[in-house]
Amino acid sequence: MSEQEVNEMSRFKFGIVEWALPAEGRYGCEVAHRAGLQGIQVNIGSYETGYHLSNKEMQRMYLEAGQKWEIEFPSLAVNCLCDIGMTRREGTKEREIAKQSIKIGIDTAQQMGISLVMLPTFHDGYIKDEEDFRLTVECVREACQYAYDKNIKIALENVMSTDEYFRFKDQVGMGNLGIIYDNQNYSVCKGYDDTQIYREIRDEVDAIHVKDGFDEMSTHMLGEGGCNFFKTAEEILKSDYSGWIFAENYFDQLPLREKGDPYELLRQDVITMKNAFKA
Repeated sequence: MSEQEVNEMSRFKFGIVEWALPAEGRYGCEVAHRAGLQGIQVNIGSYETGYHLSNKEMQRMYLEAGQKWEIEFPSLAVNCLCDIGMTRREGTKEREIAKQSIKIGIDTAQQMGISLVMLPTFHDGYIKDEEDFRLTVECVREACQYAYDKNIKIALENVMSTDEYFRFKDQVGMGNLGIIYDNQNYSVCKGYDDTQIYREIRDEVDAIHVKDGFDEMSTHMLGEGGCNFFKTAEEILKSDYSGWIFAENYFDQLPLREKGDPYELLRQDVITMKNAFKA
């Protein structure tokens, strides 16, 4: 093996987002391990069910399962912001819930030794106009301030243009803000060139999600959809990025599960990921 190949292997770690696992809860650690993965991006849970991962007993079970199956937890997502988003108006109960969700997510990350918290801006939190933009900036600024002394970085998952993102970051005004880049979101949601977006924001990227499809998310195996997965992988290889790459195809959901056993589909995508990133 050449020195270049060794360096490329050490550049990346491969994981999966918890919400794409064909398994429940901590059992996902065994599934991820047997698929050849090294980590899971976990999810805090929902407001309605009391943010399951904020429970100390649940944290213990996850950490023990991770240790047993050699699985790391490098990032935590506050995905309930897709149900009650950061765009909710000031003075509403929903806005307080969104802020509460973020604070609990950051606290949970600190308790579990996780240094990256993802805040998505999709569905209920989708930024449609300048007022949504302003309200989201305010929430993210508060999140960055709360996370700063805990040595936790906040990463947005969004579909902003490059100019919009840098304007957003400038208004937040905190150094612990970055991006979790997704190789399909930009083209599906906004019609942008996913590879070009990566090229323009590559220095802001803290982690990467990979999936594939055409007009919908996660409907095809990696490399079989329309988002130019291999082209984007080459762009990532050419950049200075090193760190986590997470699978986000939904192997146990339609239409992918029609292709066969979801665990085998996961293993196939892991092989594709590793080959694409020269691991």
